[in-house]
Amino acid sequence: MFGFNSAHTNNNPYEHTLTSSNISQLPLLWTYATGNRIRSSPTIAGGLVYVGSNSSKFYVFDATCRKNCLPLWAFATGNNILSSPAIAGGLVYVGSADGKLYVFDATCRKNCLPLWTYTAADTSFVSSPAVAGGLVYVASSTGTFYAFDATCRKNCLPLWTFTAEKSIISSPAVAGGLVYVGSTDRKLYAFDATCRKNCLPLWTFTTGKPIYSSPTIAGGLVYVGSNDRTFYAFDATCRKNCLPLWTFTADASLVSSPAVAGGLVYVSSSSGTFYAFDATCRKSCLPLWTFTAEKPIYSSPTIAGGLVYVGSTGDRLYVFDATCRKSCLPLWTFSMGSNSVYEPDITSSPAVADGLVYIGSSDGKFYVFGFPG
Repeated sequence: MFGFNSAHTNNNPYEHTLTSSNISQLPLLWTYATGNRIRSSPTIAGGLVYVGSNSSKFYVFDATCRKNCLPLWAFATGNNILSSPAIAGGLVYVGSADGKLYVFDATCRKNCLPLWTYTAADTSFVSSPAVAGGLVYVASSTGTFYAFDATCRKNCLPLWTFTAEKSIISSPAVAGGLVYVGSTDRKLYAFDATCRKNCLPLWTFTTGKPIYSSPTIAGGLVYVGSNDRTFYAFDATCRKNCLPLWTFTADASLVSSPAVAGGLVYVSSSSGTFYAFDATCRKSCLPLWTFTAEKPIYSSPTIAGGLVYVGSTGDRLYVFDATCRKSCLPLWTFSMGSNSVYEPDITSSPAVADGLVYIGSSDGKFYVFGFPG
């Protein structure tokens, strides 16, 4: 699912093919033109790759394909797909700007139709679903937070809902018995993940501006960015009146979601600055290093095989060495180029698995990098 797991660590610990020794030679294997911008981040599971597009279609590819790859199947929704898919329990969940949550059988390989859909009134689903503890969590652009039974296969209705004061673009994260989500009402909400009815937040914290960043939970901390230019770290064991353990003021708003692995926390700003913090820090934390891209970074970083991948609106995909602690520069970059219809930029987050790197671009193309064979 978005962020690799329900805690949104953005870390794939199983990738070992791509390393710091071979990443500089990484070639482009294939692309597929969807016909419109790709903001959705791809998800890989069960030998398949799932991604949505502003072409109002949900695409599924064979993850073993290495050349001239076409979708195994595609499903047309009623509007753009910005939500990133989540796969769990044999089901695929994805939201659409048409106001529907779509659920597919993950074993389907041809002419696939939804097992069920849920329609929310006068809204869209930009937030990406998260699945954990037998529940599916997703939020709508009107600010309603939904929890569904993950065992449901037909005519599924929410077990409970909660409505924030404004829209929710942030994707929920689940770990340690809590569910966290941010809202444009400037609040970070924390719910009890064991709740099944009439659920209210255990606590909220109000930031200075809207929260578009999705929370990340790792190492006993909850990290989230805000448009108030502040990066927040909370104690994940806190259940009441929770205040940040530490904050850092960035040079611009933080829309990107954090990533955590190998003792470091990564997050990007809308000015294009990429920050790396010590994940063991608990007070007065400053970046270990920073790198400034040519243009803003809204893409959330991905960590796999000791490498950190992140895209920028300057159409570049960057890869850093995750073991670097000082004066870190990219090991590899790739420019998507441009076409006559859409200027390329990357807000989709990379996905890395089995030696392949997947990412969407606003030039309408789905890019796949890897070594042939």
